[in-house]
Amino acid sequence: MKPGTERKRYRLAVAIVTLSLGMAPIANAGTIYAFAENILTSFEIQSAPGTIADISGSRNSSNSALFGVISDSTEDPETLPLGSDALQAVAGAGPFPGEDNFVVFEALGVLDGARADTVTNSGNPFTGAGGTGVPLVANVAEAGLPGSGLQSATSSGSNTAEATFTITSPAALTFAFTDSIALMASTSSLDESANASIANSFEIAQLNGTQVFLYTPEACGAGSLQGSVGSSGGVPSQNTVTADCSVSGTSPVLSPGQYEVSLRTTSQVNVSSATPEPSELLMAGTGLIAMALFLRRRRGSRKL
Repeated sequence: MKPGTERKRYRLAVAIVTLSLGMAPIANAGTIYAFAENILTSFEIQSAPGTIADISGSRNSSNSALFGVISDSTEDPETLPLGSDALQAVAGAGPFPGEDNFVVFEALGVLDGARADTVTNSGNPFTGAGGTGVPLVANVAEAGLPGSGLQSATSSGSNTAEATFTITSPAALTFAFTDSIALMASTSSLDESANASIANSFEIAQLNGTQVFLYTPEACGAGSLQGSVGSSGGVPSQNTVTADCSVSGTSPVLSPGQYEVSLRTTSQVNVSSATPEPSELLMAGTGLIAMALFLRRRRGSRKL
């Protein structure tokens, strides 16, 4: 190989390393963030008075959080009409808010990790059987990666309830509540993604498992009760949906007999980054320099 060609390859290796190190702070400057909130108030299962009897069942609020390989999960199973309030699940450096905080906790660039929290107040939701409804059913999920390379975080908060009941005379059931939702997903650089979603479902089945009614409400102002938002590679840089709405849905007329109602409401987020950290770029650059020096020395030794 000609000496001039060898010098050109060496200079090219040094230029690549210099360019990589110069770009490192830019590649790691963004924040990846996602937030999902699902707050139901005044939840009721409405029917004509005296048409429902023998109510029994359970409630459970559950949370999970994952940051890289760090994980946390909590739950609080309770018997109706008791409420359920699982401890907040957290993973990562934080900082994290206190218990039962269902609003955006930190501005973009502050939260480092994932959290989920849930609560269901006590109460009998069957207004046709002497109940007055449930004041609050809430869940939140939040995750952020401020400047964390090669990382991912997810979290999920869910409220579930199952109740068996008896229809004493033909009746239809109406699910009625007010829901406030908030979804946010934010990225700023390539190889970043963020997603936030909520879901709500209400099912009535016979005791043998045969489904007779499934209600999955969608319309909620500018949003959806089965909705999601996302951001990938900084497009859009921030995707946000907030809405407040009154919701109701009515089942077919149910014949006298025993049934089970299952209720589930969930918030979930996930964020991820494959952006190399400056330390990783430095290691790669050092390797390139070492390789270039090795090749130069090897070529020189062949002349001896």
